[in-house]
Amino acid sequence: MRCKLIRIVRVAASLTSLSTWSQICGIMVDMYLKWPVVMCALAATAFAASTVKVVEEIVAKVNGDIITLTDLERSRQQIEGELKQKGVNGPALDKAVKEGGRDSLRNQIDQLLLVQKGKDLNINVDAEVTKQLGKMQVESKITDPDKFHDFIREQTGMTFEDFKAQIKNSILTQLSCPRSTQYARLHLSLSQSRS
Repeated sequence: MRCKLIRIVRVAASLTSLSTWSQICGIMVDMYLKWPVVMCALAATAFAASTVKVVEEIVAKVNGDIITLTDLERSRQQIEGELKQKGVNGPALDKAVKEGGRDSLRNQIDQLLLVQKGKDLNINVDAEVTKQLGKMQVESKITDPDKFHDFIREQTGMTFEDFKAQIKNSILTQLSCPRSTQYARLHLSLSQSRS
């Protein structure tokens, strides 16, 4: 390494003036002294990159909204729970869950698109969401909001806010779907108000 450095410096010295020679020597000495520091920094960066833990893996991105691996796993668990309630078990359960899992991503993408369409149409479903949550709270006979939130977490495995968002998205999906009767009623009322 030193032989190459000296050769480079000699060639540079023969081609330049004395002041340039001192600048080149200063740069070469700086590089020679800083080289171990740079290598240590690169090694530390590589080590840190190898110990990075992935918190969430994005499976799909739909117009700025994302679907994560956790979303797909939650959907798979929901499908499995519904099938178990229907009495399906064993190999038939595994097969049905696997088939449902294949459609899960497509269904979530469709739902995101319908929710986005509902938002574009300025459909406000907050009152309906509050109504459904109130109905659930009355049916569960839990009056304390914190205990109701805990109840939702125990029953669904989701936080109350996630559960509330799921209900909101479900209602938006129903209202945004052009095949639904509710959308036809909404479209009819909008077109009548414009005329």
